[in-house]
Amino acid sequence: MWNIVLIGAGGTGMSGLAMLLDQLGYKNLIAINDVENQLTQRLHDRNIKVIIGHGVYTVRKDDFVIYS
Repeated sequence: MWNIVLIGAGGTGMSGLAMLLDQLGYKNLIAINDVENQLTQRLHDRNIKVIIGHGVYTVRKDDFVIYS
């Protein structure tokens, strides 16, 4: 199954996009950011998978990647 991978999800724009996609019903979201902050915590609180640290997740060829 493919994922929507949001790189740089600790910023206001990307975290907002992740929350919007979640509200639209997408459950295959992965939010990646270099550091944990209040916005990544809010994503985690909404049960969105959050990965802290770049290079931890290996993007697959069928993933849909959005980066900021």
